[in-house]
Amino acid sequence: MNLETDRDIQKFFENTNISNVIALKRMKYGITNKVYKVITSDNNYLLKEYVGKYNKRCKKDLLDHCLKQNINVPVEITKQKINNRLFYLYEFIDGYHKKKLKINDICLLVKTVSLLDKKVSIKDYQNDNIFAKVNYYVRYLKEIATYKINKKTIYELITKYESLDFSNLNFYLVHGDLSSQNMLWKNHTLYLIDFDEAIVATQEYEVISSVIKLCFHYNDFDIQLAKELLKEYENQMNLSIQNLKCMWEFYILKVILEKIALYQMGKIDLSDPRQKKDGWEKWYNLLNDLNLTQVLFE
Repeated sequence: MNLETDRDIQKFFENTNISNVIALKRMKYGITNKVYKVITSDNNYLLKEYVGKYNKRCKKDLLDHCLKQNINVPVEITKQKINNRLFYLYEFIDGYHKKKLKINDICLLVKTVSLLDKKVSIKDYQNDNIFAKVNYYVRYLKEIATYKINKKTIYELITKYESLDFSNLNFYLVHGDLSSQNMLWKNHTLYLIDFDEAIVATQEYEVISSVIKLCFHYNDFDIQLAKELLKEYENQMNLSIQNLKCMWEFYILKVILEKIALYQMGKIDLSDPRQKKDGWEKWYNLLNDLNLTQVLFE
């Protein structure tokens, strides 16, 4: 990116007294928000422009907790809003993403997650929890008059969602997006990045979402890696199989119901090839793959 063409970013650097910027390089990750590597003559930084929404309170509270727990996370240097554009500047972590986790990586990841999640009262986060988010989409789908996809399928999904029992689960502040893209590895050290999906959920939700994000690639599912992850999570965090199975169904239903609701709202186009790659039908097949569920939770 040519810095000279963006006066708002120029103003941001002037305000932060960073005058020796050599180049901005757009990072591959950051679909909604814009992320750049800032190269200067004596240091590198990460610049993030927030375009989409994120939960400021959950993100701040969880990052504060991570620092107390000595978890490696991005260090925020400054933030500013310029002409209604919100910029954050972080220290740059010179790490890399791993496509495949080895057993030592799995052990370190699980140990980190066991310290990462912060137990909270859901009453303190009434509108900032994953269940409120899904319930919003469920209410919307119940109230619409015309359906773009089979109404019977939608109500089948809603009925399955409403039959889930969350009464025995505790609530935590969780990262919510522990994919390989949000893990940086440097000299056998794990850094967790991008806390924009931080939300109140359950530890089982954090576990299942991380397993699916690391193992489900739309055209295939890495069963062996998933089993190794789940086994280590069970051993280190003492989580019950029953609660993990409940969150398995919940997480997949959340993805499907959100995709369908956003499609009904006209916010996403499911005929777009990029959307079809991760279409709700693939998640529906994953939900109904009883053989896979049995293998994972036997």
